Amino acid sequence: EFDAWPELVAEDVAMRFPFAPLGIPTECRGRAACLEIIRAFFAGIERFAWRDVRVHPAKDPDLVFVTARSEAILRNGREYANEYCLMIRLRDGRLSEYREYFNPLPAIAAFG
Repeated sequence: EFDAWPELVAEDVAMRFPFAPLGIPTECRGRAACLEIIRAFFAGIERFAWRDVRVHPAKDPDLVFVTARSEAILRNGREYANEYCLMIRLRDGRLSEYREYFNPLPAIAAFG
């Protein structure tokens, strides 16, 4: 829901993808820059779903850790599935920091 980003994401959001394959940004900063990267990723996806989402609250009420799996069908017809560990930090109810750890090998196989 990209139209909802202004309400959900802080203007100075930082998103990090430390294990992203070569050619894919490992970090972006700022709502507009992060939205551009997320839109580009989802442009290649026909269907995407999170599965087995487990939320692990931290002592800090603005910090949460999440484990999940993804299942997707790409526009090129390939299937994509992966497992993730996410770190999500909120500030004033908006996403301010996001770290996504995943295995890059399924991403390379699916996206090329």
